Amino acid sequence: MTINSQSPDARQSDISLTEASLTKASLTDAQSAARLQAAADELGITLSGQQIAQLLDYARLFMHWNKAYNLSAVRTLPMVVDRHLIDSLSVVSQVAAYCPKCIADIGTGGGLPGVVLAILFADTPVYLVESIGKKCRFLSHVRATLPLNNVEVIQQRVEAWQPEFACSVVVSRAFASLKQFTQLTRHLGDESSVWLAMKSADIADELNALQDSEFVIASDKPITVPFEPAKRRLISLTLRKTP
Repeated sequence: MTINSQSPDARQSDISLTEASLTKASLTDAQSAARLQAAADELGITLSGQQIAQLLDYARLFMHWNKAYNLSAVRTLPMVVDRHLIDSLSVVSQVAAYCPKCIADIGTGGGLPGVVLAILFADTPVYLVESIGKKCRFLSHVRATLPLNNVEVIQQRVEAWQPEFACSVVVSRAFASLKQFTQLTRHLGDESSVWLAMKSADIADELNALQDSEFVIASDKPITVPFEPAKRRLISLTLRKTP
């Protein structure tokens, strides 16, 4: 699946624009831009020059704030690109398949995968749900700096957030077990919603724990994360249909 499809000429122009925007950046920044592009190619995603620039700006903000706010154990730009940005890009095609009207990222932490999804789905409202104040301050800074006008930062525990609408896609990355994730977020969706959980390969116990829940597994797919040897899975869940 292709996001923001462009002609080869337009795409090359976007890459040139991205390189021009990095005139004061280090070689590591330029290499990271190329690595993002290579990962996007492998994933079947087309990134515009503006999107690459925003992703790298986000990565640099992440590293800067990480020094004081301890957002992640990942400390260098190449590692932020590989372990956070590219990992988040790996679910873009799956999210796009649901044509979401809005996206809620639960327990987003430093904005993963929510900020990356907001950059790729610029016309879709993205709600970043996080209870920790310092992380929300960082996310608000990211929203204002990039800027990302489609983002709303929700500083609440997810069970306390009561939106007046159903979220099309409810996503989490390293948030909780599947049972906890679905129990805490049940009120955010309806029968047309999908819950997406980014997981490691070995979650047999979590899947078994869902057997008597309101949710059914719509799909359980391996996902390829470029430059990452560890196996990943994306679990898609929907509400069990009532007779």
